[in-house]
Amino acid sequence: MAPETFRILLVEDNPGDARLVREYLKDGAVFQADLAHAERLSEARRMLETDRFDVVLLDLSLPDSRGLDTIVGAVKHARGIPIVVLTGLDDEELAVQAVRTGAQDYLLKGRMDGSSVSRAIRYAIERARRERADVLQKTRTTHLWKSMFRILGPGAPAVLYRAGFDAGSTTFDFVMETWKPPDDDSFVRAVREHLYSAGLGDVRTLRLERQAQRAVATVYDTFESGQHGPLAPTPVCHFLRGLLSGLTNRITEIPNVVCDELKCQAKGDAACEFAIHPMLG
Repeated sequence: MAPETFRILLVEDNPGDARLVREYLKDGAVFQADLAHAERLSEARRMLETDRFDVVLLDLSLPDSRGLDTIVGAVKHARGIPIVVLTGLDDEELAVQAVRTGAQDYLLKGRMDGSSVSRAIRYAIERARRERADVLQKTRTTHLWKSMFRILGPGAPAVLYRAGFDAGSTTFDFVMETWKPPDDDSFVRAVREHLYSAGLGDVRTLRLERQAQRAVATVYDTFESGQHGPLAPTPVCHFLRGLLSGLTNRITEIPNVVCDELKCQAKGDAACEFAIHPMLG
């Protein structure tokens, strides 16, 4: 199979550093590098407007821009193209700030070689692809949720909870058959990854308390948060409540469980928090 070709924009005004990057890409890359070169940020902006690139290698000290202003200007015109910052050994703190400002990664010029440059480029591109896929998945899920609530009307909460309960049971079967987790920790990791990849939420904690016959979960960015229509009196993640109930039902084999949503991002809380326990009475 032919190696993948990446279109790379190198923004570097130092001829010696630019030559080294070219050599590194020849020596250490496991992909074909189609390299374009700009010496100024203004030139890079024009190229980003007219050409397609997979990644930008950006020096932070250019004739027409220096420091964090360089990354801010580049991010604005890159339109989602991943940026890897190039900086000197004495500017590592600046590089870290650049990552916080929007760069995917950074490379220290005095420590670069073919392997590190190649790896940084591949990782930056793959992370950007994954982030775009996540955004697309969340967008599709949001549209689905709004349509379901509009079509189901006042009966939406009950229907979504029941659908979630069934999905929780299905998730249990899928994880046990596919991952075959040897213990609770492995089971929880598998569930977290499965729910995240399905676009249902970022499960930060899922604690199983078998003796107390309960489970506790903290979930960020559930697909229901903030998507409630006017027919919902209060923001509640009905589907996810049902899913966690169905999951706990299969784990504990308790026939009647209930899931309380203690906090919800749609109400302004930092995350959605759930407590799943046997139904009283």
